[in-house]
Amino acid sequence: MLTTPVFRGLKQQLGAEVHHLCKPQFAKVLELNPNIDKQWTLAADIKETIKALKDEKFDAIIDLQHNLRSKRIVTALGLTTSTVDKLNLKKWLLVNLKWNRLPDVHIVDRYLDTCDYLSIKNDGKGLDYYLPEDKDSQRQSILSKYQIGNTYLCIAIGAAHQTKQIPIDKMVEVCNHLTRIPIILLGGPNDKERGDAVVDGSNHQRIINTAGSLSLIESCIVLENAQSMMTPDTGLMHIAAAFDVPTVSLWGNTVPQFGMYPYPKNPQSTHQIVEVTDLGCRPCSKIGYPECPKGHFKCMNDIRTTEIVEKISEFIE
Repeated sequence: MLTTPVFRGLKQQLGAEVHHLCKPQFAKVLELNPNIDKQWTLAADIKETIKALKDEKFDAIIDLQHNLRSKRIVTALGLTTSTVDKLNLKKWLLVNLKWNRLPDVHIVDRYLDTCDYLSIKNDGKGLDYYLPEDKDSQRQSILSKYQIGNTYLCIAIGAAHQTKQIPIDKMVEVCNHLTRIPIILLGGPNDKERGDAVVDGSNHQRIINTAGSLSLIESCIVLENAQSMMTPDTGLMHIAAAFDVPTVSLWGNTVPQFGMYPYPKNPQSTHQIVEVTDLGCRPCSKIGYPECPKGHFKCMNDIRTTEIVEKISEFIE
């Protein structure tokens, strides 16, 4: 998601043929993107991938991953390469010593910096997420199935790491304060039990748990028309930003200073960040953990429910 402005710039400003390589599990996110001419996925044996890429005879590589695997591919192809600076040392300093030496620059803008030598400029159009042409009929079908009208709030109930997830009790408290609007819970199959726990624990009468019932595309079709979204630091947060859905993001062990907060679609885009800013243990990781290293999870538990509700209420009718 965060790399889509690069594809758009290369295609629309340079007129380049753009190929994209990623892990198989991430390919679906970009499968409908018209700015990508060919989507590649890593083979189980990286040598097979390298051989196939050599046969394409590319002119240049833009390495937005900058890890050992991408370095191996870049070295093998031997082409002109521009690589993103992941600022790992500065992130380490913030995580381990709480010294913030990170620039106040979003990761999207650092990705775009890799294209400076090609005279690619930020067009100010934000992130892209493309939906199928029949998205409107699909949305109506989904909403009809769950007996929900066109006005609703979405909550992303999962995240890759537990220390990014919004606690169930916190989601229940928020839902109990927003009973005037239907709430749709979004997540994958692994989030179904969390969603069921939110529904069972709340006195809100119109909460729909779609985790595990909707595909990623279907979840995004629903999300596109949401009045607002509450989300942790996760992929759906960035998809909401691509749709310009007003977003209230809750930050646990990670911090916006890493440069991965919601990227605005335009100057009028509205996104609110909620976090506990005075914890000496935060951030404890640049990615996340299976559980809080300190055992208290104050970074999420101490976020005031009233603050979350106030910010969401600004966006809903």
